[in-house]
Amino acid sequence: MVKGKTSTGFEFEVDKEQLTNAEFLEKFAEMQGGGDIAATFALIKITLGEKQKKNLYDHCRNKKGMVPIEALTAELSDIFLTLSGSAETKN
Repeated sequence: MVKGKTSTGFEFEVDKEQLTNAEFLEKFAEMQGGGDIAATFALIKITLGEKQKKNLYDHCRNKKGMVPIEALTAELSDIFLTLSGSAETKN
């Protein structure tokens, strides 16, 4: 497991094997290739699982109770930066 914390304080834990999961890589490529928003949501679920996904949404929730997509994608980017820089994710 890889544990991390985003710059805004969201703490997460990801199974490092998930990073070599074909479904993860497919959705990541879709998200990067064309900004596919559906792929972004699928990627969050694959990467974090349902419980952490809910925690992430709550972390991003604004005063009106909404989850701005900009905040969500910024957190996701931060999570991937943390994962890519983690010594635990390197072979």
